[in-house]
Amino acid sequence: MDSHIIQDAPQDGARQRACILQHLTLYGQISTTEARERYGIMSPASRVLELRRAGHQIDTVRLRAPDANGQFHNQAKYVMRGVK
Repeated sequence: MDSHIIQDAPQDGARQRACILQHLTLYGQISTTEARERYGIMSPASRVLELRRAGHQIDTVRLRAPDANGQFHNQAKYVMRGVK
């Protein structure tokens, strides 16, 4: 997985959902911190809920992981079912 940050972070919900869905399709999972730091999506839980309501099967795994500065946080990892 490359580590670049998208320069034009998606601002509206539809673009944010599309961004998360594309990432899940490519990589199978995304964490709260990753969605915020890589894509500028400040409320990934809301976007994932909307994707679930649209029929996508996404599980939530709770974990404690570091951010880009090495500080540990409780967060969620969203895992799309059927993607390896």
